[in-house]
Amino acid sequence: MKRRTFLAFVLPSLVMMIVFIAGPLLSVIWQSFHNTQREYRDVTVETCTPGFLRQVCKTELRSEPVIDDQGRPVTRTSFVGWASYRQLLEPDKLAAALQEGWSGLSRVLELDFYKA
Repeated sequence: MKRRTFLAFVLPSLVMMIVFIAGPLLSVIWQSFHNTQREYRDVTVETCTPGFLRQVCKTELRSEPVIDDQGRPVTRTSFVGWASYRQLLEPDKLAAALQEGWSGLSRVLELDFYKA
């Protein structure tokens, strides 16, 4: 098979694999090092019950999402690095349990991630 024919068959597959498999996979890995949260603001709301002689009003503090000009919620993204993985895998508790030997194995299975 000639080189040109080989590339004509293989190159489209490689391009598609990079675009549809490797690209999203790298994107998800990069996003796992970030934390995105909605921004909220505290609003004081006063509600009153109708009444002729006695009207009862109640004031309460509520949190509502901040909305931009297009009506979408405002989000804040921050780089957290390995913090989310440390929180999930709990390496300190895992190391302490594994130092006990075989008896510590049951303590490993009590950690949330390792139960799964």
